[in-house]
Order: sequence, then C-alpha cells, then structure tokens
Amino acid sequence: GHDVVIGYGTVHLPIGPGSFVRRVPLFAPRESSALQTLLTRISGRRAEYADLHTVAQSLGREVVRVASGGHATLRFNIVVRHMASLGFSVCSDEVVI
Repeated sequence: GHDVVIGYGTVHLPIGPGSFVRRVPLFAPRESSALQTLLTRISGRRAEYADLHTVAQSLGREVVRVASGGHATLRFNIVVRHMASLGFSVCSDEVVI
C-alpha cells in the first residue's frame, strides 16, 4: 500500500520543561474540481499539499479549500537536562539559543 495523509495541523511547541498535552484541530485539502473529485475516488489517493510549508505559513492558506478532519491529541515531554553539552544555554524560565 501507500501512505495516506488523513489531515494536517499546526501547534506551537512548548519551550519550558515538563509534560504538555495539546489538542490540535486537523484539516485536509479538498479537490478543486468535480473531475479531481472523481479521480480521487477512483485512485483512492486524496489531495495533498505539494509544499508542506504551506501548512505552517499563513501566506496563501486562505485560498485553499479544506475540510475539517477532527482532532489529534499530542503529548510533549520536554527535558532540559544536559543541554549545555549540546551547546545550548538554559535559564530557569527562558531558553536562549
């Protein structure tokens, strides 16, 4: 088989240490014509973004037709131990790169 993208979403990553749970709304691009919709149903491949930066940037997103795709729950476990050995300077409430 082939990989099928169910939906795209964006979230701001936490920068402080700890465990964080974020609920991210998902969306998927829709076909722009009836012919593309028919071809999608025949081939089984959904519309996908050619450039994934489109999801993270606001420029150009308002002209893309999308459908809501539910939500994804993400858990982030942020650890700041041994960051100095990787070249990062870590303060108590602030991360300086």
